[in-house]
Amino acid sequence: MILRPLFLILIFLLICFVLPSGAEISTDSQVLAVLRFDNTSGDTRWDNFAPFLEKRIGGEALLPNLSVKSWNITLSELFSNNEAKQCNLRMALSGSFFRGQDSTLFLRFRMMDVKTGNVEEKECPISGMQQEDVAYLVALKTKDLYATGLLLAQLSVSSTPLGLALFLNGTASGKTPKEFFLPSGHYTLLLSGKYLEPYSAELDLVAGKSTTIEPEMIFKGYPTLYFIIGSIVASWESVVFWKAKERYYDEYQKDASFRTDYKQYNYITISMLSLAGIGWSSSLFCYLKNKKLRQQLFSIKK
Repeated sequence: MILRPLFLILIFLLICFVLPSGAEISTDSQVLAVLRFDNTSGDTRWDNFAPFLEKRIGGEALLPNLSVKSWNITLSELFSNNEAKQCNLRMALSGSFFRGQDSTLFLRFRMMDVKTGNVEEKECPISGMQQEDVAYLVALKTKDLYATGLLLAQLSVSSTPLGLALFLNGTASGKTPKEFFLPSGHYTLLLSGKYLEPYSAELDLVAGKSTTIEPEMIFKGYPTLYFIIGSIVASWESVVFWKAKERYYDEYQKDASFRTDYKQYNYITISMLSLAGIGWSSSLFCYLKNKKLRQQLFSIKK
């Protein structure tokens, strides 16, 4: 009689703690969503292909890490479906049956990696094939992509300003902003643009993870600093030779033999003043031009 209450208490604890924890684990499992396969071929055999494919994949346990579930919705409707929102979606399958120009029956099916947004699309003729054969073909292709590469790394590249030339591993790959889905590995990223310092980065991408690069580029513009330094040097030399010219002028007034030296220093002084004037004018031009370019590129006033 004493053992019976103890046994009931043990059963109660088992129900309260063990079963809920098991249910929680099952809800966290990743889901392969089999969606609607449209049929415009006129062959009614393919009207209910999605549930058949669900049974085929789930029954053969081709993807043991994924639970399979079907919804009669399109790929675009998947993320607004309330039931689908409660699942830990990993992959989604959808497609369509249609006939080609010579009445050949085709299947076009899409496999989407929900985590990265990458979509793989395949098209194959299936005339003369049975539902079992087509379902097995799709299931094997899904397994192959899941195991070997559909789970790609996402790389999003933007910049300030936009529209910069983008090079990935030395290959021109468009302009910013741009998004890539790439296999795992090491990549070299280079961004370049006119009047901007180049930006480079070494990236290690991991499948299933997203990496975002958004550098604010350093403005380069026209070489104002070099003109300023040259102007300062020319101005300083002008003062030095001006003083020397005045000294030789005084000597020249006393002795005509200093005339040659006076003329040489006079020419040098005029040349240095001219260079200084050109340098300062160029510096001002570069400053104003860079200010305008910076405003155009970055849309800010500095």
